[in-house]
Amino acid sequence: MDPRVATLVAEARLQHRLFGGQTIDPQGHLVQAGFYEAETDRPPGESTPTWRRVLGFWQSLDPGKPREVRGENGRFTPVAPLLEALQAQEDSGALDEPQRAALANSVLRVALVDNPWSAAFISYLEKTAGLDEQEFAFSDAHHVYVEQAFRTAAAEPSAAGAVAGAYRACDIATTTPRAGDLICHTRGASAGLDGFESLRSALAARRLPPLPGLPMHCDLVVAVDREHGLLESIGGNVLQSVTLRQMALDPAPVSAVSQRYFTRLPEDDAASCTGGSACAPAGNFNRQPWAVLLQWRN
Repeated sequence: MDPRVATLVAEARLQHRLFGGQTIDPQGHLVQAGFYEAETDRPPGESTPTWRRVLGFWQSLDPGKPREVRGENGRFTPVAPLLEALQAQEDSGALDEPQRAALANSVLRVALVDNPWSAAFISYLEKTAGLDEQEFAFSDAHHVYVEQAFRTAAAEPSAAGAVAGAYRACDIATTTPRAGDLICHTRGASAGLDGFESLRSALAARRLPPLPGLPMHCDLVVAVDREHGLLESIGGNVLQSVTLRQMALDPAPVSAVSQRYFTRLPEDDAASCTGGSACAPAGNFNRQPWAVLLQWRN
């Protein structure tokens, strides 16, 4: 195993433990709850509260992130002026230091709830493993590094040695996952892009500038047991925590993520799912618009 993959897996498992071990089983049930993003909870013996760990993921990207918080009307407002106003209140004597710190921490904790942090978590893991910006497009938006993986896959046939990207984009429905890979689904307004080709076409049609958002989510694969047909992945901001997800693999020869979890298949059409298992019903936390696997190239 590439030492950087070992680091990725080890750091993801460490963060999963520090967030209380939240786990989704292969049936899509939440079988263990962990600590949530804005909480002060922590495991015994640990001094860093959960919310500061999430803040650390953001600040591994940029010390000024997250930059916005939702106001009462639902609109975003910048965080920095709020913190500056609190500091001015302390400087004028209207607040003492503990009061200012408590209010500032409250602003930051709300910002962690208001801003999805799953891509910041993945970027944090990749930075921890020692990847650089040419190898991985660090971002708080998954689609940025997914697009990089599609460009890498397209460039490989003609210039494999000159391509710097650490990941290539592969069809998640036909590719056996390995530790260190990323499995990704679309979400929200982009959830209709629930297959490899539809996502690739949508990304190819996009133009710069500006680059509009395309809501996605990715987990890091931490273990694959082909003999028993089981995959384990870890993602951030999954049910507001760092969560380990267990999913079945379809039988060999491909051993890809089981089709039962794919939303493009009818819930009530057992024949459309391989392995003789019915499709996962709505409400199964593993049932998502799975679209692409980013495969570690080295």
